[in-house]
This record gives sequence, C-alpha cells and structure tokens, in this order.
Amino acid sequence: LAYSASAQQPTLNCLMEQMESRAKRPRTQAQANRAAAIEADFPPTPALVVFDLDACLWDPELYQLRDPDGMPLGFDVAQNVATAASGEEVHLLGHTAAVFSELASAGRWAKAQVAVASCCEWPGTAEWLLSKFR
Repeated sequence: LAYSASAQQPTLNCLMEQMESRAKRPRTQAQANRAAAIEADFPPTPALVVFDLDACLWDPELYQLRDPDGMPLGFDVAQNVATAASGEEVHLLGHTAAVFSELASAGRWAKAQVAVASCCEWPGTAEWLLSKFR
C-alpha cells in the first residue's frame, strides 16, 4: 500500500498526507475543482478489511504441515517466519507484511476494522500466527 519504485517517487501515504494538508487551506474554485479531481483518484478508505488466511496471507496452508495439531513451536522475529515442530517454515506471501504495517500504522486506517474469513482447521494456530507476524 505504501510502495515506492524509487526514492524520488512519492508514496501513496505521502500523497494522501499532502491532500489532507491542502484540504485544510482555503481554496479558489479552480483549486477546489482540481482537488476534487485528484481525490476522485483515491477511493475512500474501506470501513472493513477482510483476509483469508491459508494460501492468501501465508504459505504453506496449515493443514499441509506435518505436525498433527498444526501448532508452530517457534517464531523468528527478525525473519518474520514461524517454524513448526517438523522444521517446516510458514512465511507471509507477497506484500502481506507491508499491508499489515500499513493497516497498523497509517492513521487513515484507524477507523477501519480488520477481520478474517477462513475455514482453517486450526483456528488457535491461525490466531497465534496472526499475533506474531508483522
């Protein structure tokens, strides 16, 4: 959500902050029209963000782990990786860590609720992983 291909390209967060700052200043009609056009390019923040878990946020799916109860025994904070008793690692997929960071730290998401919709066989393990991953 806050991705920048180069240091010179502003991030979405930066653009949103600039828009919010400018919105507080008095505007001419031309400025108001231009601001409305720019704001139309950025949809409002959703009130609810729902995640599926297995094969969407992390891999492998919990049922694929060799542990009969699926409970990871360890978590490497530096690597952001869970390790099952079998030695198998559970990793976040793609930009999941960046999305988690955005949701946790960006003020525009403060009122948004985050939910999970999953048919994971081990909800306790899923909750544990969600509490550990960053």
